[in-house]
Amino acid sequence: MSPLEKLQTLNNTLDVWGEPTVCDIALCGTPFMKDGSVRGEITRCYGGSAYATAIGAARRGVDTVFYGPFGADREGVEALSYAQANGVLVKPLQSEVTRRTIIITDTDGTRSMVGDSGDAFLRPYADEIDGVRSGVFHLSLSSVDRDETGSIKRLVERSSCEILSLDLGSTGAIERVGADGVRQLLSAARFTVVFANAEEASCFKNTPGIDVSENFFIERRGGGGAFLRHFGEEWFEPAVSGVKPLDTTGAGDAFAAGFLSSLLKGERDPKNALRAGHMAAADVISRVGTV
Repeated sequence: MSPLEKLQTLNNTLDVWGEPTVCDIALCGTPFMKDGSVRGEITRCYGGSAYATAIGAARRGVDTVFYGPFGADREGVEALSYAQANGVLVKPLQSEVTRRTIIITDTDGTRSMVGDSGDAFLRPYADEIDGVRSGVFHLSLSSVDRDETGSIKRLVERSSCEILSLDLGSTGAIERVGADGVRQLLSAARFTVVFANAEEASCFKNTPGIDVSENFFIERRGGGGAFLRHFGEEWFEPAVSGVKPLDTTGAGDAFAAGFLSSLLKGERDPKNALRAGHMAAADVISRVGTV
């Protein structure tokens, strides 16, 4: 059975692990002034890589379950309610403080960001989950990087997932988790889908001891489109044209949601799945926010 056929037998289900974060996005209408002031607007929304992907998949009709720690503060309650309102079945674990991320978005849509960890990794929350459903299990390598307890790795190992969908998150996460840690994750599933931007892809492929030839390896190049590589085959699909980026926050997460949803709903052409990912990303970058 080919990887595509395998994905299409999984009953339209997606399980996701992640940590929600409250995002304060500052959209700057002018460059920073010498006195430190800037004209712009600040938008508060809820995000986190896996959280945004879960919402994107649920909006596209995929049966989606989200596992993760939600703060007992107002932000945690609102983040949980927002996911539920968008069709996600949330199985929350209780933490105290919601993670926060500050994002500065420039006039061309590019951004810089800094975030804290709340208290999401002060105890091994993922050990409180018996396991996830068989099928596709999606997470970000950044979650594994931040989790000093190792509980997320243990969750993947004891789950019955048939496919692990992994977003590489950042070059820093790749370097800190290291080749052994990445191999451990990839070997925990029979077949793996790996999402990366161009910088992450270069770092990942140059990490000694990692072979991605057997994986669905999706390399996003922003406005330059995306490549899907597997066992020497390659598919390419250009990005959606005519879209003016307003805020690129969440573009990769939306792409993953669109791509996975397309395949889980029966799409057999890899280029159409890539196109669905691009359409989802285009929708996100044309507005301020994460999902």
